[in-house]
Amino acid sequence: MAPTVVSYGSVINACGRCAQWQQALGLLTDMSLTKVQPDVITCTAAIIGCNRASEWQQALSLLADMRGRELAPSTGTYKAVAKACQKCGEWQQALALAGSRATFDEGQQAMPVVSSSNAG
Repeated sequence: MAPTVVSYGSVINACGRCAQWQQALGLLTDMSLTKVQPDVITCTAAIIGCNRASEWQQALSLLADMRGRELAPSTGTYKAVAKACQKCGEWQQALALAGSRATFDEGQQAMPVVSSSNAG
């Protein structure tokens, strides 16, 4: 039985929940080799793994990859990337992310990422 986006997604999700971001990224690479196209769910699951492992740069890189694949990141995708940035004290990246989402979503309301009470 050939792997599907759902089977890959399940394993990537399990890796993400255990902060096994490197395995999750490896599975995304394997998907391309097996001609299974990642979707928003699989990419977001890998980003959640990066968040849990405090790998904010990898999370941002995956977000850029999603855009390059013309996948529209979900609200959950943006939240996971923003949390990874916030967790590592990368407030400027989180704020830039909110701005880039507003531009990318073309007119949709930007997700609030940071409040002044959290910036201390």
